[in-house]
Amino acid sequence: EPFEAVMEAVISEGPSVAQIVRESPRFKRALAGVNEKIALDYAQADKKALDFEDVRPIWSFDQEWDVEAYKAQNPDVSTLKADLERMVDWAGKVDSMRSGNACGMLHVDSKTMKAMLTPMNASKLKEVQNVLAAQFGKEAREMVADYKVRMSKMSARPTKFDGFAAHMEELRKMREDRDVVREKTEVVTSMYELLHEQNVYIRDKDAVEYDEMKEQEAAYEEQAKEADNFIDGSKPEMSKDLEKMIARLIEQVEHVKTQVGEGVFIDDTHIDEPAVVVAEIDDLHKKLE
Repeated sequence: EPFEAVMEAVISEGPSVAQIVRESPRFKRALAGVNEKIALDYAQADKKALDFEDVRPIWSFDQEWDVEAYKAQNPDVSTLKADLERMVDWAGKVDSMRSGNACGMLHVDSKTMKAMLTPMNASKLKEVQNVLAAQFGKEAREMVADYKVRMSKMSARPTKFDGFAAHMEELRKMREDRDVVREKTEVVTSMYELLHEQNVYIRDKDAVEYDEMKEQEAAYEEQAKEADNFIDGSKPEMSKDLEKMIARLIEQVEHVKTQVGEGVFIDDTHIDEPAVVVAEIDDLHKKLE
């Protein structure tokens, strides 16, 4: 009889090669080694992925960013500086990212993330720089206008006591504000320096305003000294004028005291004519003004 037919009659099922291999000690050791290697590679890849946490804030910042809301907050120079420095730091971290890392048989790709984060951060950096540039120009113009008003007031040289007293009061107020003016000027200067640090283009008209502000800053300090010297030098003469005014006022008061003791004030014929007495009082009041 054919061998095949005989064997089929004797053996209904043969051994499983796959099962024999799986139960082989050598196969089990190899499988355990492969599983261990896979686990180690994934653990290494997970650890490498943690490096991306340094750039996660870029994405989070982008999701919350609203340039109009940022402008509305009117950020001061310290806030602008902190935000710009943070973004520059982010740019450095993204730039230093490798395109990928081999973790055994795995490859952790960062090329796509880098391509996404680079323009994302750069656009926000540019917008904050634009906010800084616009605010710099605005505050430089405001300081120029403020200096002009202040110096115009300080340049006055009144020769009469009334004007001198009002001028002294005006100078007193400005003297109290000098530290505030200096601080505002320093803020604009800090903005100018920050723009240079960030290599941001400064519009010509803003640069001109800044130069004028710096010139007026020096002129303001000099004119403030001159105004103080004028006050100190004029006080003796103005004191004499004040004494004369006081003497005239005393003389007028004495004259009024005399008048209220005579005429319509004591004449009972006008007892029923109060308008006459009131008119006389008004006349005396005008003389004392």
